[in-house]
Amino acid sequence: VPAQEASIAGIRQITQVPGTDKVEINYDTTIPQKAEGSLNDARIQKLLLYAARSNFNPGVREDAVSQLAAKPDDSRIREALKSSLLYDGNPGVRLKSLDALGPYVKDDSSVRDAVLAALQTDPNPGVRAEAIHLLQPVRADSSVRVVMRRLASEDKSDFIRQQAARMMASMPEIY
Repeated sequence: VPAQEASIAGIRQITQVPGTDKVEINYDTTIPQKAEGSLNDARIQKLLLYAARSNFNPGVREDAVSQLAAKPDDSRIREALKSSLLYDGNPGVRLKSLDALGPYVKDDSSVRDAVLAALQTDPNPGVRAEAIHLLQPVRADSSVRVVMRRLASEDKSDFIRQQAARMMASMPEIY
């Protein structure tokens, strides 16, 4: 009997089967159930997306984001990763999301915007420092320049001010 998303009470554990692309997901409905399948399986993806967005356990959310990070080229998955980056309460989950989105900063402006938003608003200095690092390849982008200029002069964190100033100093002036 396939579990309906509405009947999922929570996802308890996500485990990758070593040496394969198989993922085991233990989740609860009215009775505990288990799903197993490839990351390409729509049902597995649906459960991982559910876990990334809805699970009360930050460790399970982090595991879900780690698995989803293997397929960030899927638009639904990329949206879930951006949402986790911007809204998850756990910095470990936000860092996993940030790392998964990193390769897309250069070519996807919505990812760049999410990384810039995290840089400006995230309460965790590690997340903010990683965001600066990921923005290096697009430092000449006007939206990145505007944010870096502001952070270099106004940010509350000495470290972020220094990193933003360092990035600004590495950019050619545009006249």
